[in-house]
Amino acid sequence: MRSPEKSVLLGFLVAIRKNPYSIHCQYRRNCALNRRKIKIKQRRALALEKIINKTIECLENGQNVVWAAVVEIKGSTPRKVASRMMITGSGEIEGSVGGGRMEGEVIERAEELLKEPGCVLFSVSLTGKDVAETKMICGGRIKLHLETLTKDDLHFVNALKKHIQSRRNPILVTMVDEHSGQSPSRHLLTPGGESIFSNTDLQQETALTLESLIKENSLPRFVEDDAKKVAFFAESLKSPDRLFIFGGGHVALEIAWIGERSDFQIHVWDDREDFANGKRFPMAAGIYTDPCEQTINSTDFGPNDYVVIVTRGHLFDLDVLRHVIRKSPRYIGLIGSRRKRTMIYDQLAEEGIARERLEKVHSPIGLPIKAETPAELAVSIVGELIQVRAE
Repeated sequence: MRSPEKSVLLGFLVAIRKNPYSIHCQYRRNCALNRRKIKIKQRRALALEKIINKTIECLENGQNVVWAAVVEIKGSTPRKVASRMMITGSGEIEGSVGGGRMEGEVIERAEELLKEPGCVLFSVSLTGKDVAETKMICGGRIKLHLETLTKDDLHFVNALKKHIQSRRNPILVTMVDEHSGQSPSRHLLTPGGESIFSNTDLQQETALTLESLIKENSLPRFVEDDAKKVAFFAESLKSPDRLFIFGGGHVALEIAWIGERSDFQIHVWDDREDFANGKRFPMAAGIYTDPCEQTINSTDFGPNDYVVIVTRGHLFDLDVLRHVIRKSPRYIGLIGSRRKRTMIYDQLAEEGIARERLEKVHSPIGLPIKAETPAELAVSIVGELIQVRAE
């Protein structure tokens, strides 16, 4: 009989053969939780939208879930404030708050909250002998908040989903009261601080503090006032980062796979249906085969949008850039040589597009890592997207 560790490793190696993109999905946590029988899903940082969709699915089926969020950090930590993960009643996991032994403790506490709904606030030190044994020597301290969501919270989660999808970047305020024995009160606000949803009244002092934080653009923020016995976590929930890939060829396909695993919501355009379809791009949230002008003009591009132009030819690249340059995405990247870039820029300048606007396009596209193959080019391009997103 194989040991649990060997069984996990064997499954991991088989997964690599079937899908090399899944190499980071299986083994990361199975042996770190004392062989607990917990179903491990793909372990990558997932957009909040995916966690919300899974939460709605569970709650509609009468299954409770626990949300875990990083609310405060000090020093060096594996994840940023507002990182989130979800644990379901059947043991499934979405998202991550840091991995390793710390995440194991989160899951253990989540199991308790699934049995007795409520919330808990606790800190984990990433220094000392305990973490050294797990090789997780970040040297910081991380504070986490766990809360149970039940079927009674379905209205709240649906409201959250609606306003994130509308790309309004709502503010979520979670009141922390781990001694209440109940799930926390929650408030959903507009970016200006107006109430969208609330399951309790927001205290005046809390409202004034929030107003100040919003004006100072100081979110996310955990606020704790022991004297007033008030604690809450406020965060701005931006809509998903959308990656629009113009072109459906080999490079586009690699970009889509790596981009999706880097928490970009994938949208693909190609005028050839054989190249732009759900079978070829199963990860895509949107697939378009209309003329590029129609697709671009019907899309409201904003600061959470990224455009990569990798069509099958010079004239198609020119046509896409001609229309998208008049929009305002956060990033526009154009594949090709410097000579090709100069030819396209000269043509668009003759058409009246300002040189200053053209110079903001990332071309040649990607990080300078001497990439050659479609997969290497995709790593270079998505790497540049991640770099821009982090700025």
